[in-house]
Amino acid sequence: MKHVTIHPPGKLTNQPWQLPPSKSWTVRFCLMPLLTGRSVEISNPLQSPDLDCLLTSLEQLGCSIQKNPLKIHPPKHYQSCHLYLGNSGLALRLLLAILSCDDGCYVLDGDASLRTRPLHPLVLVLRQMGVQITYLEKEGFAPLRVQGPIRRWVGEIDGQDSQFVSALLCIACIRQEKQTISVENMHEAPWIDLTAAWLSQCGLEVTRYDHYIKTLPSSINVAPCLDVPSDWSSAAFAIAAQIISGSEGRICGLEWPSSQGDSMIAHWLIDHDLGYFHGHDLIITPKNYVGSELSMDDWIDALPIMAVLLTRASTPSVLKNISSSHFKECDRPRAISSLLSQMGVEHCLGEDLEITPSSAKAYARLNPADDHRLVLSAICASLGSSIPCCVNNISAIEKTYANFLDELCNRGVEIK
Repeated sequence: MKHVTIHPPGKLTNQPWQLPPSKSWTVRFCLMPLLTGRSVEISNPLQSPDLDCLLTSLEQLGCSIQKNPLKIHPPKHYQSCHLYLGNSGLALRLLLAILSCDDGCYVLDGDASLRTRPLHPLVLVLRQMGVQITYLEKEGFAPLRVQGPIRRWVGEIDGQDSQFVSALLCIACIRQEKQTISVENMHEAPWIDLTAAWLSQCGLEVTRYDHYIKTLPSSINVAPCLDVPSDWSSAAFAIAAQIISGSEGRICGLEWPSSQGDSMIAHWLIDHDLGYFHGHDLIITPKNYVGSELSMDDWIDALPIMAVLLTRASTPSVLKNISSSHFKECDRPRAISSLLSQMGVEHCLGEDLEITPSSAKAYARLNPADDHRLVLSAICASLGSSIPCCVNNISAIEKTYANFLDELCNRGVEIK
Protein backbone atom coordinates (compact mmCIF):
# COMPACT_ATOMS: atom_id res chain seq x y z
CA MET A 1 0.00 0.00 0.00
CA LYS A 2 1.59 3.27 -1.14
CA HIS A 3 -0.84 5.80 0.36
CA VAL A 4 -4.10 6.21 2.26
CA THR A 5 -6.58 9.03 2.65
CA ILE A 6 -7.50 9.79 6.24
CA HIS A 7 -10.81 11.48 7.01
CA PRO A 8 -10.53 13.42 10.29
CA PRO A 9 -12.97 11.86 12.76
CA GLY A 10 -13.39 14.61 15.31
CA LYS A 11 -12.89 12.70 18.55
CA LEU A 12 -11.66 9.11 18.69
CA THR A 13 -13.78 6.40 20.27
CA ASN A 14 -12.42 5.84 23.76
CA GLN A 15 -11.10 2.30 24.02
CA PRO A 16 -7.79 1.02 25.43
CA TRP A 17 -4.74 0.85 23.16
CA GLN A 18 -2.73 -2.37 23.06
CA LEU A 19 0.75 -1.43 21.89
CA PRO A 20 3.16 -3.46 19.76
CA PRO A 21 6.19 -4.97 21.50
CA SER A 22 9.56 -3.22 21.48
CA LYS A 23 11.73 -3.53 18.39
CA SER A 24 14.90 -2.86 20.42
CA TRP A 25 14.20 -5.57 22.98
CA THR A 26 13.13 -8.06 20.28
CA VAL A 27 16.47 -7.71 18.46
CA ARG A 28 18.50 -7.93 21.66
CA PHE A 29 16.67 -11.02 22.91
CA CYS A 30 17.15 -12.76 19.54
CA LEU A 31 20.92 -12.24 19.78
CA MET A 32 21.25 -13.68 23.29
CA PRO A 33 22.11 -17.25 22.13
CA LEU A 34 25.18 -15.83 20.34
CA LEU A 35 26.31 -14.10 23.54
CA THR A 36 25.51 -16.82 26.08
CA GLY A 37 25.59 -20.10 24.16
CA ARG A 38 22.17 -20.85 25.61
CA SER A 39 18.76 -21.29 24.04
CA VAL A 40 16.07 -18.66 24.55
CA GLU A 41 12.30 -18.62 24.24
CA ILE A 42 10.88 -15.22 23.37
CA SER A 43 7.30 -14.30 24.17
CA ASN A 44 5.59 -11.47 22.29
CA PRO A 45 8.35 -10.56 19.79
CA LEU A 46 7.66 -7.70 17.38
CA GLN A 47 6.60 -9.30 14.11
CA SER A 48 8.16 -7.30 11.28
CA PRO A 49 10.13 -7.71 8.04
CA ASP A 50 13.29 -6.86 10.00
CA LEU A 51 12.68 -9.75 12.41
CA ASP A 52 12.25 -12.11 9.44
CA CYS A 53 15.62 -10.96 8.06
CA LEU A 54 17.30 -11.36 11.45
CA LEU A 55 15.94 -14.88 12.01
CA THR A 56 17.02 -15.91 8.52
CA SER A 57 20.51 -14.55 9.26
CA LEU A 58 20.69 -16.44 12.55
CA GLU A 59 19.76 -19.65 10.74
CA GLN A 60 22.51 -19.00 8.20
CA LEU A 61 24.94 -18.65 11.09
CA GLY A 62 23.90 -22.10 12.33
CA CYS A 63 21.19 -21.32 14.89
CA SER A 64 18.20 -23.65 15.12
CA ILE A 65 14.91 -21.74 15.21
CA GLN A 66 11.39 -22.82 16.13
CA LYS A 67 8.37 -20.56 15.81
CA ASN A 68 5.11 -20.28 17.75
CA PRO A 69 6.50 -19.83 20.33
CA LEU A 70 9.80 -18.39 19.10
CA LYS A 71 12.75 -20.45 20.33
CA ILE A 72 16.33 -19.83 19.22
CA HIS A 73 19.07 -22.36 19.88
CA PRO A 74 22.75 -21.37 19.60
CA PRO A 75 24.93 -22.76 16.80
CA LYS A 76 27.44 -25.48 17.54
CA HIS A 77 29.81 -23.48 15.38
CA TYR A 78 29.37 -20.46 13.16
CA GLN A 79 29.06 -20.85 9.41
CA SER A 80 30.64 -18.22 7.19
CA CYS A 81 27.89 -16.57 5.12
CA HIS A 82 26.41 -13.46 3.53
CA LEU A 83 23.83 -11.89 5.85
CA TYR A 84 21.00 -9.60 4.75
CA LEU A 85 19.58 -7.60 7.67
CA GLY A 86 16.86 -5.60 5.96
CA ASN A 87 16.46 -2.18 7.58
CA SER A 88 17.70 -3.00 11.09
CA GLY A 89 20.61 -0.75 12.06
CA LEU A 90 20.71 -2.30 15.54
CA ALA A 91 21.08 -5.85 14.19
CA LEU A 92 23.78 -4.69 11.75
CA ARG A 93 25.90 -2.94 14.39
CA LEU A 94 25.57 -5.64 17.06
CA LEU A 95 26.19 -8.54 14.68
CA LEU A 96 29.22 -6.77 13.22
CA ALA A 97 30.74 -6.72 16.70
CA ILE A 98 29.64 -10.23 17.65
CA LEU A 99 31.01 -11.81 14.46
CA SER A 100 34.30 -9.94 14.88
CA CYS A 101 34.96 -12.27 17.83
CA ASP A 102 34.95 -15.27 15.45
CA ASP A 103 37.57 -16.28 12.88
CA GLY A 104 35.03 -16.89 10.08
CA CYS A 105 34.43 -14.60 7.12
CA TYR A 106 31.08 -12.80 6.90
CA VAL A 107 29.44 -10.23 4.65
CA LEU A 108 26.82 -7.96 6.22
CA ASP A 109 24.36 -6.02 4.09
CA GLY A 110 20.83 -4.62 4.10
CA ASP A 111 18.36 -2.58 2.11
CA ALA A 112 19.01 0.82 0.52
CA SER A 113 18.18 2.66 3.74
CA LEU A 114 20.48 0.48 5.87
CA ARG A 115 23.30 1.21 3.44
CA THR A 116 23.11 4.87 4.50
CA ARG A 117 23.66 4.15 8.21
CA PRO A 118 27.21 5.09 9.30
CA LEU A 119 29.50 2.31 10.51
CA HIS A 120 32.95 3.85 10.47
CA PRO A 121 33.32 4.79 14.19
CA LEU A 122 32.67 1.13 15.11
CA VAL A 123 34.75 -0.24 12.24
CA LEU A 124 37.68 1.98 13.26
CA VAL A 125 37.74 0.44 16.75
CA LEU A 126 37.33 -3.11 15.43
CA ARG A 127 40.25 -2.63 13.06
CA GLN A 128 42.36 -1.40 15.97
CA MET A 129 41.40 -4.64 17.70
CA GLY A 130 42.91 -6.61 14.80
CA VAL A 131 39.72 -7.41 12.87
CA GLN A 132 39.94 -7.39 9.08
CA ILE A 133 37.08 -5.31 7.66
CA THR A 134 36.61 -4.33 4.02
CA TYR A 135 33.95 -2.00 2.68
CA LEU A 136 32.58 -3.58 -0.49
CA GLU A 137 31.02 -0.46 -1.99
CA LYS A 138 30.89 2.93 -0.25
CA GLU A 139 33.52 3.72 2.38
CA GLY A 140 31.99 3.78 5.85
CA PHE A 141 28.81 1.90 5.00
CA ALA A 142 27.40 -1.57 4.33
CA PRO A 143 27.91 -3.88 2.58
CA LEU A 144 31.14 -4.89 4.25
CA ARG A 145 33.19 -8.03 4.85
CA VAL A 146 34.42 -8.87 8.35
CA GLN A 147 36.89 -11.51 9.51
CA GLY A 148 38.14 -11.80 13.08
CA PRO A 149 39.09 -12.75 15.60
CA ILE A 150 39.72 -9.81 17.90
CA ARG A 151 43.35 -9.88 19.05
CA ARG A 152 43.49 -6.98 21.49
CA TRP A 153 41.08 -4.79 23.44
CA VAL A 154 40.49 -1.12 22.61
CA GLY A 155 38.29 0.69 25.10
CA GLU A 156 37.66 4.04 23.42
CA ILE A 157 34.81 4.72 20.99
CA ASP A 158 32.87 7.58 19.44
CA GLY A 159 29.36 7.54 20.88
CA GLN A 160 27.60 9.59 18.20
CA ASP A 161 25.23 6.62 18.01
CA SER A 162 24.49 4.56 21.13
CA GLN A 163 24.54 1.39 19.02
CA PHE A 164 28.31 1.72 18.58
CA VAL A 165 28.73 1.61 22.36
CA SER A 166 26.26 -1.27 22.70
CA ALA A 167 28.26 -3.20 20.10
CA LEU A 168 31.49 -2.75 22.07
CA LEU A 169 29.72 -3.94 25.22
CA CYS A 170 28.67 -7.12 23.37
CA ILE A 171 32.35 -7.85 22.73
CA ALA A 172 33.15 -7.41 26.42
CA CYS A 173 30.33 -9.84 27.21
CA ILE A 174 31.54 -12.52 24.79
CA ARG A 175 35.16 -12.22 25.93
CA GLN A 176 34.07 -12.04 29.62
CA GLU A 177 36.50 -9.23 30.33
CA LYS A 178 36.84 -6.66 33.05
CA GLN A 179 37.23 -3.44 31.11
CA THR A 180 36.77 0.31 31.16
CA ILE A 181 35.27 1.96 28.09
CA SER A 182 35.67 5.66 27.41
CA VAL A 183 32.92 7.14 25.23
CA GLU A 184 33.65 10.37 23.42
CA ASN A 185 30.69 12.43 22.19
CA MET A 186 28.13 10.29 24.02
CA HIS A 187 24.55 10.40 22.76
CA GLU A 188 21.35 8.50 23.61
CA ALA A 189 22.58 7.42 27.06
CA PRO A 190 19.30 5.70 28.06
CA TRP A 191 19.78 3.20 25.23
CA ILE A 192 23.24 2.36 26.57
CA ASP A 193 21.64 1.80 29.97
CA LEU A 194 19.05 -0.44 28.29
CA THR A 195 21.91 -2.48 26.79
CA ALA A 196 23.46 -2.71 30.26
CA ALA A 197 20.18 -4.13 31.63
CA TRP A 198 20.10 -6.66 28.79
CA LEU A 199 23.72 -7.75 29.19
CA SER A 200 23.24 -8.27 32.92
CA GLN A 201 21.18 -11.31 31.88
CA CYS A 202 23.96 -12.44 29.54
CA GLY A 203 26.78 -12.56 32.08
CA LEU A 204 28.17 -9.01 32.12
CA GLU A 205 27.84 -6.45 34.87
CA VAL A 206 27.83 -2.96 33.36
CA THR A 207 28.13 0.29 35.29
CA ARG A 208 28.12 3.73 33.66
CA TYR A 209 29.68 6.85 35.18
CA ASP A 210 29.02 9.78 32.87
CA HIS A 211 31.03 8.90 29.73
CA TYR A 212 32.95 6.03 31.34
CA ILE A 213 31.59 2.47 31.39
CA LYS A 214 33.01 -0.34 33.51
CA THR A 215 32.34 -4.00 32.72
CA LEU A 216 32.78 -7.02 34.96
CA PRO A 217 32.00 -10.67 34.17
CA SER A 218 29.09 -12.08 36.16
CA SER A 219 26.84 -15.11 36.12
CA ILE A 220 24.48 -15.72 33.20
CA ASN A 221 20.89 -15.20 34.30
CA VAL A 222 18.59 -15.93 31.34
CA ALA A 223 14.96 -16.47 32.28
CA PRO A 224 13.18 -19.54 30.84
CA CYS A 225 11.00 -17.24 28.74
CA LEU A 226 11.86 -13.67 27.82
CA ASP A 227 8.83 -11.41 27.50
CA VAL A 228 9.26 -8.42 25.18
CA PRO A 229 7.80 -5.29 26.80
CA SER A 230 5.51 -2.82 25.03
CA ASP A 231 7.23 -0.23 22.86
CA TRP A 232 7.39 3.30 24.21
CA SER A 233 8.36 4.61 20.77
CA SER A 234 5.03 3.34 19.47
CA ALA A 235 3.21 4.64 22.54
CA ALA A 236 4.21 8.14 21.44
CA PHE A 237 2.03 7.83 18.33
CA ALA A 238 -0.97 6.59 20.29
CA ILE A 239 -0.49 9.53 22.66
CA ALA A 240 -0.26 11.96 19.75
CA ALA A 241 -3.37 10.54 18.08
CA GLN A 242 -5.37 11.18 21.26
CA ILE A 243 -4.01 14.69 21.84
CA ILE A 244 -4.25 15.91 18.25
CA SER A 245 -7.83 14.65 17.95
CA GLY A 246 -8.70 16.10 21.37
CA SER A 247 -9.80 12.70 22.64
CA GLU A 248 -9.42 11.20 26.09
CA GLY A 249 -7.85 7.76 26.01
CA ARG A 250 -6.04 4.96 27.80
CA ILE A 251 -2.85 3.08 26.87
CA CYS A 252 -2.51 -0.24 28.66
CA GLY A 253 0.37 -2.38 29.86
CA LEU A 254 3.24 0.12 29.75
CA GLU A 255 6.45 -0.55 31.68
CA TRP A 256 6.87 2.39 34.08
CA PRO A 257 9.42 3.52 34.96
CA SER A 258 11.07 2.25 31.80
CA SER A 259 14.62 1.86 30.53
CA GLN A 260 13.40 2.80 27.04
CA GLY A 261 14.49 6.36 26.30
CA ASP A 262 11.27 7.33 24.54
CA SER A 263 9.36 6.91 27.81
CA MET A 264 10.45 10.53 28.36
CA ILE A 265 7.28 11.50 26.53
CA ALA A 266 5.35 10.46 29.65
CA HIS A 267 7.26 13.06 31.67
CA TRP A 268 6.35 15.71 29.09
CA LEU A 269 2.73 14.59 29.18
CA ILE A 270 2.51 14.72 32.97
CA ASP A 271 4.40 18.04 33.22
CA HIS A 272 1.81 19.61 30.89
CA ASP A 273 -1.15 18.06 32.73
CA LEU A 274 -2.05 16.07 29.62
CA GLY A 275 -2.07 12.69 31.30
CA TYR A 276 -1.34 10.58 34.36
CA PHE A 277 -0.63 6.98 35.33
CA HIS A 278 -3.21 4.69 36.87
CA GLY A 279 -1.22 1.57 37.65
CA HIS A 280 0.43 0.52 34.39
CA ASP A 281 -2.16 2.37 32.33
CA LEU A 282 -1.45 5.83 30.95
CA ILE A 283 -4.57 8.00 30.95
CA ILE A 284 -4.50 10.80 28.35
CA THR A 285 -6.45 14.00 29.07
CA PRO A 286 -6.07 16.44 26.15
CA LYS A 287 -6.32 20.19 26.65
CA ASN A 288 -4.53 23.30 25.43
CA TYR A 289 -0.81 23.29 26.15
CA VAL A 290 2.13 25.64 25.87
CA GLY A 291 5.29 25.07 23.86
CA SER A 292 8.46 23.55 25.28
CA GLU A 293 12.22 23.78 25.11
CA LEU A 294 13.29 20.15 25.09
CA SER A 295 16.62 18.34 24.88
CA MET A 296 15.91 15.37 22.63
CA ASP A 297 19.15 13.42 22.89
CA ASP A 298 17.88 10.94 25.48
CA TRP A 299 14.68 10.26 23.47
CA ILE A 300 15.85 11.02 19.96
CA ASP A 301 13.44 8.63 18.23
CA ALA A 302 10.56 10.78 19.49
CA LEU A 303 11.85 13.82 17.59
CA PRO A 304 9.42 13.51 14.61
CA ILE A 305 6.28 13.07 16.69
CA MET A 306 7.23 15.76 19.22
CA ALA A 307 7.78 18.17 16.34
CA VAL A 308 4.25 17.44 15.12
CA LEU A 309 2.72 17.72 18.60
CA LEU A 310 4.41 21.07 19.23
CA THR A 311 2.92 22.59 16.09
CA ARG A 312 -0.33 22.60 18.05
CA ALA A 313 1.04 24.27 21.19
CA SER A 314 -0.01 27.81 22.05
CA THR A 315 3.54 29.20 22.21
CA PRO A 316 6.79 28.54 20.28
CA SER A 317 9.01 25.53 20.99
CA VAL A 318 12.67 24.60 20.57
CA LEU A 319 13.94 21.03 20.15
CA LYS A 320 17.63 20.87 21.04
CA ASN A 321 20.42 18.25 20.86
CA ILE A 322 19.09 16.63 17.68
CA SER A 323 22.37 15.98 15.86
CA SER A 324 22.38 12.19 16.25
CA SER A 325 19.07 11.96 14.37
CA HIS A 326 20.77 13.02 11.14
CA PHE A 327 21.98 9.40 10.85
CA LYS A 328 18.82 7.34 11.37
CA GLU A 329 16.69 5.68 8.67
CA CYS A 330 16.88 9.06 6.96
CA ASP A 331 18.24 12.50 7.80
CA ARG A 332 15.39 13.06 10.21
CA PRO A 333 15.79 16.78 11.01
CA ARG A 334 15.68 17.61 7.29
CA ALA A 335 12.80 15.18 6.73
CA ILE A 336 10.89 16.74 9.64
CA SER A 337 11.53 20.20 8.21
CA SER A 338 10.09 19.05 4.89
CA LEU A 339 7.01 17.61 6.63
CA LEU A 340 6.45 20.82 8.62
CA SER A 341 6.70 22.84 5.41
CA GLN A 342 4.02 20.64 3.84
CA MET A 343 1.86 21.37 6.90
CA GLY A 344 2.36 25.11 6.47
CA VAL A 345 4.19 25.37 9.81
CA GLU A 346 6.68 28.18 10.33
CA HIS A 347 9.93 26.75 11.65
CA CYS A 348 13.69 27.11 11.52
CA LEU A 349 16.12 24.20 11.28
CA GLY A 350 19.68 24.84 12.32
CA GLU A 351 21.58 23.26 15.17
CA ASP A 352 18.15 23.20 16.88
CA LEU A 353 14.64 22.93 15.51
CA GLU A 354 12.52 25.98 16.31
CA ILE A 355 8.75 25.63 15.80
CA THR A 356 6.14 28.38 15.72
CA PRO A 357 2.58 27.19 16.39
CA SER A 358 0.55 27.05 13.21
CA SER A 359 -2.94 28.24 12.45
CA ALA A 360 -2.91 26.13 9.26
CA LYS A 361 -5.02 23.04 9.86
CA ALA A 362 -5.88 21.88 6.33
CA TYR A 363 -3.50 19.28 4.90
CA ALA A 364 -4.66 17.79 1.61
CA ARG A 365 -1.54 15.70 1.12
CA LEU A 366 1.47 14.83 3.24
CA ASN A 367 4.48 13.15 1.66
CA PRO A 368 6.77 12.11 4.53
CA ALA A 369 10.15 10.48 4.01
CA ASP A 370 10.11 6.68 3.66
CA ASP A 371 10.86 6.27 7.38
CA HIS A 372 8.43 4.60 9.78
CA ARG A 373 8.61 7.35 12.39
CA LEU A 374 8.07 10.11 9.83
CA VAL A 375 5.09 8.32 8.28
CA LEU A 376 3.49 7.57 11.66
CA SER A 377 3.98 11.23 12.59
CA ALA A 378 2.33 12.34 9.35
CA ILE A 379 -0.65 10.06 10.04
CA CYS A 380 -1.04 11.65 13.47
CA ALA A 381 -0.78 15.13 11.94
CA SER A 382 -3.59 14.27 9.50
CA LEU A 383 -5.95 13.65 12.43
CA GLY A 384 -5.87 17.39 13.08
CA SER A 385 -6.64 18.36 9.50
CA SER A 386 -9.94 20.04 8.68
CA ILE A 387 -10.12 18.17 5.36
CA PRO A 388 -9.34 14.60 4.24
CA CYS A 389 -5.58 14.11 3.97
CA CYS A 390 -3.65 11.72 1.73
CA VAL A 391 -0.50 10.30 3.42
CA ASN A 392 2.16 8.63 1.28
CA ASN A 393 4.76 5.89 1.96
CA ILE A 394 2.38 4.04 4.27
CA SER A 395 4.21 0.69 3.97
CA ALA A 396 7.10 2.10 6.05
CA ILE A 397 5.08 1.66 9.26
CA GLU A 398 5.43 -2.14 9.00
CA LYS A 399 8.85 -1.76 10.63
CA THR A 400 7.40 -1.04 14.08
CA TYR A 401 3.64 -0.37 14.11
CA ALA A 402 2.02 -2.29 11.26
CA ASN A 403 -1.49 -2.16 12.75
CA PHE A 404 -1.58 1.56 13.59
CA LEU A 405 -4.13 2.26 10.87
CA ASP A 406 -6.29 -0.62 12.13
CA GLU A 407 -6.15 0.88 15.63
CA LEU A 408 -7.37 4.21 14.23
CA CYS A 409 -10.17 2.51 12.29
CA ASN A 410 -11.27 0.80 15.49
CA ARG A 411 -11.59 4.28 17.02
CA GLY A 412 -13.82 5.64 14.29
CA VAL A 413 -11.33 7.03 11.78
CA GLU A 414 -12.37 6.53 8.14
CA ILE A 415 -9.36 5.46 6.07
CA LYS A 416 -9.46 4.73 2.35
